[in-house]
Amino acid sequence: MRTTITYFSHSTYSATRLKVLRVIIQVNKGLEISKTRFGTMYWASYALLRCLLGINELISTGIIEVDGSDKACGKTEVGGDMIHGPSGDLFLSGFFLDPRKFVSFARAKVLTVVAEHVKSPDLHDSMPSSEKVGKFLFQVLAKEIQSGREASEFARYSTAAQVMAAFKSQFEAYTRQYPPFNRCSPSWSKAMHYWRALTDHPEASLLAFVAIKIFLILANSMPKERTISRFTHTDTRHRANQDARTIVAQAKVYQHLQREYRAAAKAAGKGSKQLKAHLSVGGDGFLLYGFFFRRQPKIAKTA
Repeated sequence: MRTTITYFSHSTYSATRLKVLRVIIQVNKGLEISKTRFGTMYWASYALLRCLLGINELISTGIIEVDGSDKACGKTEVGGDMIHGPSGDLFLSGFFLDPRKFVSFARAKVLTVVAEHVKSPDLHDSMPSSEKVGKFLFQVLAKEIQSGREASEFARYSTAAQVMAAFKSQFEAYTRQYPPFNRCSPSWSKAMHYWRALTDHPEASLLAFVAIKIFLILANSMPKERTISRFTHTDTRHRANQDARTIVAQAKVYQHLQREYRAAAKAAGKGSKQLKAHLSVGGDGFLLYGFFFRRQPKIAKTA
């Protein structure tokens, strides 16, 4: 996305051809970015999607010449970095836990209905990625248990071993698309809707709990973008010697204060009637919540 937008911003020839073609295909706006890092990812991708038909037409007709290696690089470089990079397990798990992407693949690879006389297919052979994703999700759940934080999903289990055994069963059921994971609804337009609908189901609550945590920290999620933007704002060039732990702690404090501020602002703005009940206006000022605010005297203008 960045490479494409940068190319058209630096090439007058290509930008002019795209502008002319936009008029023909009735696309009012061209490629653009936002002023902030957080908004740029959304608006730039939206602008690129809007102009994608025109860009494809310019390349396919040969008006803009692109080398074959550039095409292959654009297709494989980002995907390879995501899957094989340091956060590869996280991105692979996000793809695996997205029912919109997973179900079609699972139906082709895994038997969804197994008769009594039919041997259940081995997940290692039919879906090798399930082993890697399963190990990563087990680690996430184990760290959550070790943290000591009380979660309602753990209440029905007596020991950590029971939690892990139940999670293993739920993960296998999701991979094979057994109930309740084979449910679908037109209102579930996002993966988060799917997993939130399963949080109260006893046979899916543990996997839903971990899946929601995964989608909340994915790099393309809104909370992740807000957090990274806070890191960038905190780690300025004048304070470049801060370690990662300090930056994370400052971001946590900021987000905590933001939540408190928003809750207070929301409570204060629920209605003007509550404010009027505590407001008494007089000639010299007004009384609000027991505090008197005196009006500033007007200074007469001299001729």
